[in-house]
Amino acid sequence: MVMDDLGIPPFDSFAVERWISKQLSLKVPETEIADRLVKLWDDGDLLVSAQESTARFLINGGFWETLARVLNDGLSKGFKLPWGALAEILFGLKSEKPAKKIVDAALAGATRDKALLILSAGAIAKGHQDPRWQKLWDAEISERVAKLRERRNKIFEELRIYQKEGMQAEFKETLQKIMAEFPNDSEAKSLLLKHREVAVESDVATIRRSHDRRKTARSLDEEVVDWPQLRTKLNKIKRSLNLDLAYELSVGLHQMGLHDYADDVLRIHKNKWSSRERAYHLELLVARNLFAEALGESQQILSEPKSAEDAELLYSALYILAKAYLGLRDSEKALGVLKGITTQRPDYRDVSYLIQEIEKGLI
Repeated sequence: MVMDDLGIPPFDSFAVERWISKQLSLKVPETEIADRLVKLWDDGDLLVSAQESTARFLINGGFWETLARVLNDGLSKGFKLPWGALAEILFGLKSEKPAKKIVDAALAGATRDKALLILSAGAIAKGHQDPRWQKLWDAEISERVAKLRERRNKIFEELRIYQKEGMQAEFKETLQKIMAEFPNDSEAKSLLLKHREVAVESDVATIRRSHDRRKTARSLDEEVVDWPQLRTKLNKIKRSLNLDLAYELSVGLHQMGLHDYADDVLRIHKNKWSSRERAYHLELLVARNLFAEALGESQQILSEPKSAEDAELLYSALYILAKAYLGLRDSEKALGVLKGITTQRPDYRDVSYLIQEIEKGLI
């Protein structure tokens, strides 16, 4: 189906929103606009971002029955549905609560796609008082945390055996596995510190020596152009880095305040990223003040089906979601997400401090 003069499907959110705006300016009835959008959705002509725009239009127009039908049809056809956006839309309404049919359809779909966590997080973040959401959140988090704790303890048992027996290769491999799955584990961090310092300091020292030589060779009145040389040096190093070394060098650059370079190095093996790299990339986005990108990426992670092993990534994504909201000057949303985290992890990072600062009006 060709949507007027907008070309051939599938359509993205920009195309759909521009079309809606045009139809409204032409005084086309909202029912006709809704019918056309739903037909496009049914025919599979809307990308996920366009589905988000369509869902927002249907909800704002009060077409609850229509959206419930579309969601149920999508479930029966096995379509991927935009759970992160739906949670944002549904629970951002000014009304007391969404219509029952739409909630039922959303719950059914989120159960199928293992997206109950993001749905309940959306409700809690928006301040909805229905006890079902807190129960869903608690149940989802508790199940994941229990399985995660069991797996963590098992891996640490193996690690201690390798350390005791002096099996360095196996110790290093297992330690990297722990850090990939539990990047915020304090015990694992302390064990990894010496290994990381050696690897990072070697590469960073090479970069610094190179720049020191260039600075010494320059006259005092000559313009200093450190960054192009740094980029050249990094490009040479990048060619020989595997995923682990790229991650470690990126961390070193990040600690030096070179966030753009750190992100560039991290992206070398983006197609091989594990939970460790994805969580760390969220940190880089916030460090670079790319709050809109951090918001979108964290919402994407939260909307994906996950195994019990991904619980730490979920907390990282929720934390960065809150930081992104703060960066975008939306303290209310940030506070809702942070309070959601404290229901299961009251000591997680600086969440308690951030809540106090927000409530005092300091951030």
